[in-house]
Amino acid sequence: MAKPRKKLYGQALLVAWNKYCDGKAEYDFLRRSGWVFGAGKNMRHDTIGFSRELSRAMKAEEKARKLREARKNPTIHQVKASDPIVRERIAEEVPKRNISSGNPSASKKCALYLIKDLNSNDIKIGITNNLDSRFQAIKRDYNVGELKLLDSTWFSKRSDAELFEKEIHILYQVLISSKRGGQEWFSLSNIQVKYLQQFFRRKEKEEVFNARTTITKVWGMTSQEYEKERQRVFRIYFLRPFSLLFPILLIITGGLGPRIETIMLWIFSLIFCSFIGTIFSGKIQRYKLFYRTYGEDGNALTADFPIKQYRRLNLWKEEKIFINDKKITSVEQIPEKISPYFPKKKL
Repeated sequence: MAKPRKKLYGQALLVAWNKYCDGKAEYDFLRRSGWVFGAGKNMRHDTIGFSRELSRAMKAEEKARKLREARKNPTIHQVKASDPIVRERIAEEVPKRNISSGNPSASKKCALYLIKDLNSNDIKIGITNNLDSRFQAIKRDYNVGELKLLDSTWFSKRSDAELFEKEIHILYQVLISSKRGGQEWFSLSNIQVKYLQQFFRRKEKEEVFNARTTITKVWGMTSQEYEKERQRVFRIYFLRPFSLLFPILLIITGGLGPRIETIMLWIFSLIFCSFIGTIFSGKIQRYKLFYRTYGEDGNALTADFPIKQYRRLNLWKEEKIFINDKKITSVEQIPEKISPYFPKKKL
């Protein structure tokens, strides 16, 4: 009895198919390639398995052909990178920087800059990939006098620069220059410009900003005023629920007469209303918490300080100081300046 032939797979099957098959000897080829044994009938599952294996081999050959062409082409990143078959096989062979991502500027470095118009003192906050060309473009496109580059900081991705540009625009949106219009020219004070320049410098050096925040109790009432306010609130929140319960109690207890159940119901209602009044009067505080943040020089920071941007870069370190002094009865008593920050020496 003849031994069954070994089934052919992959490249071997494709080579045999191209060599022997002429469209008329298909059954003979199935037998030669081991997919049909002997002179038996051509079984359906044999032909299905053969067709799938041949199709897979053809696809593999097509990938290999495109890869061979790609390797010969010195401009693979420009011509072939869009082909998913080539992209799949040459991902490790072609440097990633040569494969276009569809947005060439997305991967380039980008600068966030501050440029000042010395005529109007307006500050332009924007981004660019080339500071020199942008400087010239501003001179050409805007009605400005002499320009001065105050500061700039570079980001590895344009998307990061766009994010910080947008946040700083929002931070100073109430200071948009009325003369210029648009969204990038601002009328900033010297301290606001100083804040931004300091942020740019610290970002470049990856230097942490050490802030201190005081949480102060501002006492607004004396002991006598506090007790009077508590009694007033107690009366309000005692009478409100009792005024709602009173007609209901009259209806319920009207037909009962002076029985023990009636007395207990009235006592329970009074206790409940007293409990409500006590809860609300106990929530009255003699003080309000006031927060003030100070910089490293000891001066209080204004709302224009870019705290959010420092935090986004993990360059913000904050120490909280709680102050409980009953002599402080107004916000004006909280100091505008404290001692400068000195780093603690490691022992």
